[in-house]
Amino acid sequence: MKYVRLIIGVIIGLIVITITAEVIEFTIVKLVSGKSFEDLQTNQIEYFNIRNRIWILIAKIIYSLFAGIIGGYLTTWISNELAKIAILILVLIQIVSLIWGGFFSDLSVTGPLWMWIYLLIIIPIGVWTGYKWKSKTLYNKTYKQ
Repeated sequence: MKYVRLIIGVIIGLIVITITAEVIEFTIVKLVSGKSFEDLQTNQIEYFNIRNRIWILIAKIIYSLFAGIIGGYLTTWISNELAKIAILILVLIQIVSLIWGGFFSDLSVTGPLWMWIYLLIIIPIGVWTGYKWKSKTLYNKTYKQ
């Protein structure tokens, strides 16, 4: 059962990080542009021109950190006994995905190189922070009883 929890924890962490960051990003771009969902979806050039404004990219650093913290926290909570292994897997998957997305895929042109580098640093820090916060509560519950 603990290995099932590990796998589920990693999957949930990946999903939560992605959904949290994408929903916040899309909401910011939609509010700034005043366009509908359909307009932004069919005109990705306009979407990325808006998203790549410096203040939105700075916000991206902040909400990506936030998404990483939530993902790390939930992964730790779900995987419980194997939390450290789950977090290391989650961080590894995030790093590989960001390297691929930022340097080798068609997505690499959607943002400046410095942003991809920041994301490579910020998201693992967020995941590790979420792990540390949750592991402290797990540790305290286990050893205070």
